[in-house]
Amino acid sequence: MNATSQETEPRPRRASGTTRTIVIVNWLALVLTLGLLATFLVQAGILETFTADKPVAVPKDVTQEKVIVRTSTVKGYDTEDQPYEIDAVTAAQDPDQPNLIGLEKVTGKLRKASGQTFTIAADTGLYNSRTRTLDLKANVIIVSPDRFVARMPTARITLENKELISDDHVVVTLKTGDITANGLRITDNGKNITFLNRVKAKLRKAAAKENKQQ
Repeated sequence: MNATSQETEPRPRRASGTTRTIVIVNWLALVLTLGLLATFLVQAGILETFTADKPVAVPKDVTQEKVIVRTSTVKGYDTEDQPYEIDAVTAAQDPDQPNLIGLEKVTGKLRKASGQTFTIAADTGLYNSRTRTLDLKANVIIVSPDRFVARMPTARITLENKELISDDHVVVTLKTGDITANGLRITDNGKNITFLNRVKAKLRKAAAKENKQQ
């Protein structure tokens, strides 16, 4: 019995050189893609957004003067080295403009070099620590004991020289009578009082009799 031998065909070898070539080409394509992507990000400004340093916050200049502010009290000295004090039931500092302080239910006291005092009162106020001005609104009352009581809707007081300005209707009560006007100026550290626009004076009867007798 003759055995018939079958020859087995040899298996083809792996193309190792071709595989390496494909891998290298793939890596080159990946590197090229990443390079193009980085170029796009730089041109679009996106990469700079992630890599740029964060800006350093510059502290705000809260005030340029030495004024003590505690809760609802403002204290300082004027140009005559006389003290002033402003009190309020509540006080709120403006977050965008720290030199501005809103006040509610305002009261205060100013003193002249002679020792004479002024008291102030208002429903609301706005204190500016840079200019040392106090803007008063609603039921503004200025009192100089034994001299006068002045009432007005609004007034601005410059605390460093005790100057008061009001361009509203003003009623001033004196011992001898009442004076009304549409404006008031108190200047020269409280020494001079000037009434403006449609000034009217009304003397009381007792004062009028005394003037006639004199």
